[in-house]
Amino acid sequence: TDAKLLINYIDIGNVNSYGETKEIQPILFKDAPSRARRIVRKGDVIVSTVRTYLKAIAAVESDEENLIASTGFAVLRADEKNVAAAYLKYAVRGGYFIEEVVANSTGVS
Repeated sequence: TDAKLLINYIDIGNVNSYGETKEIQPILFKDAPSRARRIVRKGDVIVSTVRTYLKAIAAVESDEENLIASTGFAVLRADEKNVAAAYLKYAVRGGYFIEEVVANSTGVS
């Protein structure tokens, strides 16, 4: 990847517990943290794998190019023919999903 490429980086700290994404940070690829590796696009749902119970889960709503999320996110992409992205976000923010993720998490206290 070109070191001078401008990426739009979404860090876990950019997503609040209400599922809202704060300002996306434009940054040169060469200056990006090593965890800036997940390619995302509008409609994807990003789920924090770090302290998932804090519900840092959001739908990517930006049309920006070169959207990159932290590797601390799992990226879910809905098959729009069968499931709307907005519904997917709603479903994974629900208590059952969060409880299952937390119950099956390893290496955390």
